[in-house]
Amino acid sequence: MQVVGQSRAGTAPEVHPNVVALGRGRFLEKSLGVAHLAHEFKQGGLVQPVEHSLVSIGGHQQVPVGIGIRVKQGEAVLAAPDHVVASVVALAVARYMGGVETAAAWLSAAVLLSMTYHLVQYECGRDQAATDFAITLTGILYLGWIGPYMLSLRDLADGLWWVLLVLPAAWLGDTGAYLIGSRFGRHPLTPRLSPKKSWEGYAGEVISGTLTGLLLGWLGGLPR
Repeated sequence: MQVVGQSRAGTAPEVHPNVVALGRGRFLEKSLGVAHLAHEFKQGGLVQPVEHSLVSIGGHQQVPVGIGIRVKQGEAVLAAPDHVVASVVALAVARYMGGVETAAAWLSAAVLLSMTYHLVQYECGRDQAATDFAITLTGILYLGWIGPYMLSLRDLADGLWWVLLVLPAAWLGDTGAYLIGSRFGRHPLTPRLSPKKSWEGYAGEVISGTLTGLLLGWLGGLPR
């Protein structure tokens, strides 16, 4: 997904030079490297996993650290990328150290800090500060709150087994969506957001992901 805006002619998309788009990669595979992060937490303490998180979030995996949307000619809505990165890493560490309860406290702090930052930006003359805040918050919640559930999954009694089931199911689900959608796709799923996605591809993802999960569960034996 690329964040774009309309050109003066209204026909061709135009990308703002300061915009960093959210969504070039799937979160499960690329945003935190969560499965690897969980393993590193178990094996090597905190320093190494945080380094991997920063590399992954910072672009090595082609996952952006901020979000921006073109809204008017000559204007852009921009998130606070440094704050998003710091919040995502802090929430991942908090989730590992203290579970959902500890992460919830850190999430509250991240929201309040984001609000303060964008209020200051508004006082300094930025009229789009409210929209900036919404986009920053979206990045924090999507990457920092939803993503670390993989850490919670890994911490279950049979967590490694579940991680090794979930990730291949997601990957092969995406593969099935691409193969079926590119071959049989006729009905657009979200024409404006992602024109190449189709309902046929969506069905392919559901079917291939489900079959992969069932097959891996049968081969590996579901934990009791």
